[in-house]
Amino acid sequence: MTRNELPQWLVILQALGPSIIGAAVAYVAWRQWITAHYKLRLDLFERRYKVYQALQTLVHKVAIHGPVKAGDLQEFAAGIDGAEFLFPEELAKHLRKIQSMCGDAAHARLRISYRQIHGDDGRLEGLLDEEDAVLEYVRDEQRHLLRDFKNHLDLSKAI
Repeated sequence: MTRNELPQWLVILQALGPSIIGAAVAYVAWRQWITAHYKLRLDLFERRYKVYQALQTLVHKVAIHGPVKAGDLQEFAAGIDGAEFLFPEELAKHLRKIQSMCGDAAHARLRISYRQIHGDDGRLEGLLDEEDAVLEYVRDEQRHLLRDFKNHLDLSKAI
């Protein structure tokens, strides 16, 4: 049977076959792209949430225990590592500012302890005020925590 002798429906099927297969391949490729996009959003969410948790943990420890301990500061520093790649520059700088301020508060606490041990109460009041100002700033972060991170942790836009 030659091509001219084939039924009309088979000739049409032969002509449309590659187009149908191409459309199916394009659909599968599009769905894979969508899945990859959702996976990227989920991966970013997980990495950003770890930074959020690090800040939340630090704020809660300061709210409960007061002075920042060296271990808490190290844990926070490890938790926010890489934040500049995950968040806008403004938020990453804010996290680094909190880290720096907590370091200053921990250093003030060491100087307070040293002055108490050695009986040098000369600048003790100033050091306590310095530490209190930093701790109050960190405690105040609890009110702004969700607002600052909400846009970066919202998965509803991805689904």
